[in-house]
Amino acid sequence: MNRPGILLVLLVLVIATNGCLAIESLFDRPSGDIVGVTVRDITFDRATVELTVAIENIYSVILPVTGYDYTLQVEGIPVAAGAVEVYVQIPPGETASLKVPLQLRYDDVRAILQRVGNAAQAHYRAQARLYVITPITDRYPMDFERLGKLPVPRMPRFKLLGIGFNRETPMSSRVTLRLRVINPNTFKMNIQQLDYAVVIEGQNLATGKVLPDPSIEPDADTVVELQIDVQAEDVRRALLAALRAENFSYAVTGTLITDTEYGPMETALAIEGTWRPQEEIRKEDAR
Repeated sequence: MNRPGILLVLLVLVIATNGCLAIESLFDRPSGDIVGVTVRDITFDRATVELTVAIENIYSVILPVTGYDYTLQVEGIPVAAGAVEVYVQIPPGETASLKVPLQLRYDDVRAILQRVGNAAQAHYRAQARLYVITPITDRYPMDFERLGKLPVPRMPRFKLLGIGFNRETPMSSRVTLRLRVINPNTFKMNIQQLDYAVVIEGQNLATGKVLPDPSIEPDADTVVELQIDVQAEDVRRALLAALRAENFSYAVTGTLITDTEYGPMETALAIEGTWRPQEEIRKEDAR
């Protein structure tokens, strides 16, 4: 074979080889994984669980994500499923994280708590399918699955420790309610705000807000004092009559907002009952 023929053969081989490599790279698939499943926040009627999906763009062009489907089971109970359309662009050669928030209904959370009992964790199974546009397809599905355990945050509990009454001036009185807040969790809770309304013997005593900001250690409690200044004469008279009685009814309602390592948590405050005034309170009231 003459020299030009040899060069032509070599050129064809090089082109063929590079072409095969280029075609092979087109058929490579983007990769990813569910890298996190966390509880973001819990209120008294819902909870939010967030999936974090990491996607690696192996191409030299932008990789668009156009949507995703998801399902979540906790302790074998289907608690979330859906489909969402998005448009996220992942730059060439980079990895991006996509947050997938899942809303759980209160009934689902209650069913999970009943199933796990006093356990601090619950088993979950998270599945997600993402749709991306690759160089060779307009809608390529990427399937992910992750098994693991989620913490089971529990709502704080409340107990009324006492109702005290003091006459500050002839025209005003102060009522002090001592409220115990119990943290049943294995993590610390920081009280940010307590909105409350107090009713005694059917009389709306006060509404207000306190910012105690104490930290409650795991499996511990703290005491919050609600100090209410009463100036309206009709309310003071009704209160005096209730405190002179053998017992009186009370109701304390509101919302407690706490900060935890899983985000903010809102808890409904609702306690009611019958209180028997202590002997020293009645003596102070009679002065």
